[in-house]
Amino acid sequence: MTEKQALYEQCKSELNNANYQMGIYKNEMTEKQALYEQCKSELNNANYQMGIYKNEMTEKQSLYEQCKAKLEETNRQLEMSKEESTQRQALRTMYNQTERGKKSNGYNFKAMYNTVSKSRYISVFLNGIHLPRMYPVLLNTIWRN
Repeated sequence: MTEKQALYEQCKSELNNANYQMGIYKNEMTEKQALYEQCKSELNNANYQMGIYKNEMTEKQSLYEQCKAKLEETNRQLEMSKEESTQRQALRTMYNQTERGKKSNGYNFKAMYNTVSKSRYISVFLNGIHLPRMYPVLLNTIWRN
């Protein structure tokens, strides 16, 4: 019995040791599983935040494009306004010169201009005769659309 008893004690000790090692292994696996779950959760959160960031950047890019288009339109309108101002000044100068009694080739020019719904109309008369039929090149020189 002593041999069997010793063998039994040895097997019992090895079994206890194996159970102990299995417990340690299970604890390590539980810790690794918890760490894995934590990393997975953080990765999902990071991906979610990245999605939000991408959406915000898309919105900001869209807003940037809209602002850029508005700025270009404003600059274009400003250039048109400068052009129109220059043309009006030229007409005003011509009108002022004719009103002061200056004559060109013996004819008194009178120029009037109106802006009607952003369309430009010029009526130029040569002693009451409408010029657009007679001198279209002159009108194009005076007022270019």
